[in-house]
Amino acid sequence: MGWRAFRHTVATLLQHLGVPVKVAQDQLGHSNPTTTLAIYTHAVPEAQKGAVTQLAAQLFPDVPKLFPSAINADRRLG
Repeated sequence: MGWRAFRHTVATLLQHLGVPVKVAQDQLGHSNPTTTLAIYTHAVPEAQKGAVTQLAAQLFPDVPKLFPSAINADRRLG
């Protein structure tokens, strides 16, 4: 792992922790926040899944939630 990968990791983790972009930009020494966001920051898969789950809860609050264990149990029974 080199310095470039380390800087990408730092930018991504700072975003995942909710640190303001301006702070991450300053930490990484970028003159433009677009550089920080567009090049150095990457989506964390767990955060993407969490975002979809939260969005679904807001859009469809009355829909029962199925968990993989419940789906597998239904398959075994059927």
